Amino acid sequence: MTISADSHKLRFSFQNDSSNFLSAAGINSFFVGDSASNLQVNAVVANDPKMFAASLTGIGLGTGNAVRLAKAFEEPLEGLGGQSLKQAHEDMVVRITQDVSLQSGKSD
Repeated sequence: MTISADSHKLRFSFQNDSSNFLSAAGINSFFVGDSASNLQVNAVVANDPKMFAASLTGIGLGTGNAVRLAKAFEEPLEGLGGQSLKQAHEDMVVRITQDVSLQSGKSD
C-alpha cells in the first residue's frame, strides 16, 4: 500500500499506533518479510533516508526512535529466555562452532 500526495511539499507521519494496524497494513514499517530468510529493510526507507522515523514525537522532534532501534539488539526478550538478540546470536555461533569441531574430530 502506498500513501502519496500530489505535492512534494506535503509531509505527514503516524505515531502512537497502539492497535498495530499500520504495521499489519504494511504502512509505516521499517522491516518487510515474513521470515529470517527474506527479512529486509523496507525499500521506501532504504532508498530515501528521510523516510526513517527517528523521532517518537513528530517530524524533526528528537531521535528517541533511532535510540530505541540502536538498543534493540541489546534488550532482553522473553521469547529468547531473557537473552538479547545479540546474546542469542553469539550463543548460536558458539554452539555451531563446537558442533562442527566435535563432528570434525569424530571423522578423523
